[in-house]
Amino acid sequence: MIITLDTENPLQFVKDFNKWREDNHSIDLRGIDLNSANLSGAIMDGIYLGDADLRQANLSGADLREANLQGADLRGANLDSIITEEIE
Repeated sequence: MIITLDTENPLQFVKDFNKWREDNHSIDLRGIDLNSANLSGAIMDGIYLGDADLRQANLSGADLREANLQGADLRGANLDSIITEEIE
């Protein structure tokens, strides 16, 4: 499955990505450029995002449990209400 980021409908990308994640758990996105991407509500738990460019990205409400963000550039990113631990 190829998922493209439609700049006119960025929420469709997140919906498609989350559906794809149901069957794809181990993902290495090392060094990916997601500068200014709208990833609000994305399920990114367990993804390797080392050295990723997430500057100005909207990660509000994203599930980042067990995501590896070592070396990721998060300057200016929206981190409101991100999920970083199990919800009880």
